[in-house]
This record gives sequence, C-alpha cells and structure tokens, in this order.
Amino acid sequence: MAALKKRYYQKIDEEVYSAILDSGMSLSIIKKKGFVEKAAFLSTNFGALDNHFYIDGELQSYPAGIAHFLEHKLFEDEQGRDVTLDFVKLGADVNAFTTLEKTTYYFSTLDHFEESLELLLKFTSSFTSSEDAVNHEKRIIEQEINMYQDDPDYRVYLGCLQSLYPNTILGQDIAGSVDSIEEITVKDLKDNFDCFYRPANCHLVLVGDFDVENIIQLSALLIAWLSAFCFCYFFLYEERLETLRGMIVSS
Repeated sequence: MAALKKRYYQKIDEEVYSAILDSGMSLSIIKKKGFVEKAAFLSTNFGALDNHFYIDGELQSYPAGIAHFLEHKLFEDEQGRDVTLDFVKLGADVNAFTTLEKTTYYFSTLDHFEESLELLLKFTSSFTSSEDAVNHEKRIIEQEINMYQDDPDYRVYLGCLQSLYPNTILGQDIAGSVDSIEEITVKDLKDNFDCFYRPANCHLVLVGDFDVENIIQLSALLIAWLSAFCFCYFFLYEERLETLRGMIVSS
C-alpha cells in the first residue's frame, strides 16, 4: 500500500486521509470526531458518458443508459434477491446513483459498519444475471424514465442540455431512453462490468469516527479477498479480519 497521506482543513476542522491500496483502489477517510453515524461510498469512474470507448484500439459502443442499468442490476444477487434486504437486517440504509461520469453506491449506519462495508464491497465486486432478469428490469427502468417526463423541473433541465449539446450523450437522460434500454443485453452488462468495475477504477470513501490505521487494514483485506480468484484466500485472512473488526468496534 502506498504511504498514507493526511490533510487537515483548518477552516472546517476536518481531517482527510488518503491512500492507494495494493489492489489499486483509492481510499479516502474523512474522520468525524464524536460522530456516531458512519457511512461508506464506493464510486467507479463509469457514468452515462461512457458508452463509447476504446479497448486495444477497437471502438466499443453500447446503448445509452447502460451505466444506470448496471447500477440497478448489481443490487440483485446470484439468487435474484435484492441485496437491500441484507442491509436492512444490519440496520443500514443503502442506495446508489449514476451521474454523467460516475456510479456511486453508499450506505450509512449506526451499528454493524464493518459487516455493511463487507456487503457493499461484495455486491459491487461481481455481476451475474439472466436475459429474463434483464428484460424484467427494462420494464422497471422504463417506468422510471416515464416518471421523470412528468417532472416539469427535470423537463426544463433536460431541454436546456439538449439545446446546448444537440445530438450528443450530454443531451440524453442518464437512464437512457425507452428505445435504448431495449437494446441492452446480459453480455453488454457483463462486458461493461468487467471493464469498469476494477479496483483500480474505483474510489472508496469512509466517513466516521474511525481508528484510521485499523479501518484501512480492514478495507484492504476485504478488497483483496473479493479480488481473489478462490475462497481459500479469504480463510487465510478470516482470523485477522475478525480481530480488526473487534478493534474498530471498541475504538
């Protein structure tokens, strides 16, 4: 892991720590002394603008709205369950959003922060789905797109973008259009996940009253485990993970 850097913002009395983990993921910790609530934000540099890009000199083109579509699908586990329910069991509030440049998943909680962080990193580290599940999600996102058409403020905002940037992705809804999402396939989603959801393309932000060194070690171990190719990697570190969790809870 690269050296830990600390910055102090005197005007707002905030300490921010940053580091690059061995996996390549960047980590920032905003220490909030005396705060009980804690939060985590995982962002990938993949947004609505990124539906045309090059890999090894070859242009890859995908339908508008694919980043937002993938955001929706990652909340579904291998059995088709909504992972939001697992956060609810831990007492955590979880959500996500897609912008032009990024997709961000986040949660906040008073208890079970370490378990919630593990869950956040786990469900954003793999993608599995079926054509039936993707087709079902198309109907949900179609309703979302149509809902925004009933919002006058949003219609004005999007109309301004379309006038400023005609015939470009900047003038399109981040969710795409009803026509564009119909073109999205499981393979499209898997290809984009593999391309953009790599640790080196992600940034993890933790906010709360942490023991900085311990939370960095825990984050690094969790990410290393989830990046490994076999579960035996996890068992090598399981005891150390539990020790670190205990240290963080007691801090």
